[in-house]
Amino acid sequence: MLNCYAVLADALRAYFLLSTAYCLKLLPIALIIMHDYHATVFQNGTATFMARIVDFNGVYIKQSDVDSITYSVYLLRENAPEARTAILGRSNVELNVSDVLFNQLQKNPHWTEDDKGFNFCWTLKVTDRTGSPFSLAGRHYLVEIKLVAKSVPFLVRYRLFVL
Repeated sequence: MLNCYAVLADALRAYFLLSTAYCLKLLPIALIIMHDYHATVFQNGTATFMARIVDFNGVYIKQSDVDSITYSVYLLRENAPEARTAILGRSNVELNVSDVLFNQLQKNPHWTEDDKGFNFCWTLKVTDRTGSPFSLAGRHYLVEIKLVAKSVPFLVRYRLFVL
């Protein structure tokens, strides 16, 4: 099985830093959405998501900064990629913050973005919940990971093509 490693790294940090003036005005009411990260997985395979996530000041977020983390998986329509259908059993599923977010940067052989490391790692396994969410080859799926940090929600989105 292929693991899918989508990396945010400094691109996310740069987005946060460049957008600080705009986002700070919207923090109480906004759901902040980063741009989508693209990857490929095998049909009925697992996907592992690794990221280095920072706050608006460029500081690595810690477990104590995050109120909750949830994920949702959607099948995207071929002719209308913004139209989506939630995958049964994969909508707003809560993740244990301490299981997927680390207070110190981690390193392992799968992180190849740089030598700094990551502070978020989560594997969406075939055996979790209702089986594989990636059951249709040749289709695109959207995985949204929603972090609520200090009462401000933001999404990290991955578009996956299934082989």
